[in-house]
Amino acid sequence: MGGDGQARAHWRVVEGGHWSWHLDAVCVRSSGPEWSAYQYSRVDPQVLRALRNFVIEVTVSGSAAAAGLSFGPYKDFLVELQPETGQHLLQLEVDTSADTWAFRVDGRLAKRSTFFTRRNYRRGGCGRLIRPLTDGQGALASLSCTATLPCHAMFSESDSAYAASL
Repeated sequence: MGGDGQARAHWRVVEGGHWSWHLDAVCVRSSGPEWSAYQYSRVDPQVLRALRNFVIEVTVSGSAAAAGLSFGPYKDFLVELQPETGQHLLQLEVDTSADTWAFRVDGRLAKRSTFFTRRNYRRGGCGRLIRPLTDGQGALASLSCTATLPCHAMFSESDSAYAASL
C-alpha cells in the first residue's frame, strides 16, 4: 500500500477521520464524522479499464461499523469490523468489459446484491454494476480505503499471490 514516504505521498484524506501510517498499513481513528475515506491518487482509470478484469485485495482489521474499499459515493464494498473477529481479507474482482463485479470476504463470495451503499453497508455480493464504477465518461472512478464509524481500523496489503498492489 505504501511502504515508503514517496508512495505514501500519493494518498490523501477525502472524508473525515484521523489517518496515519503504521509500518506498511494505514490506520484510521474517528474524528467525529460518520464516514472516513483515504484516497489513492495514483490509480490510473484508463489502465484499470484497459485491464478489463482485475482484482484488488486488502486486509482490514480493528473496530468499525464497516470498512473496506470504495470507488466513490454509494460505490462501497464493506464488511462489519469487530475486534473479536480478527482481520478480514477483502477481494473485489471487476470485469469492466462485462460491467460485472464479485466481492469476496475471507475467500467467500458475499451475498448477491447491488453495490454496498452508504445507506445499507451490510449488503454485498456479486452482480451487474447497478451504479457504474465509471465517472460517466468511461473512466473508472477513484479508489479509497473507507470506514464508517471507525474506532480504529487498519488497512494493509494482502499476502495473497495475486493481490493487486495499491
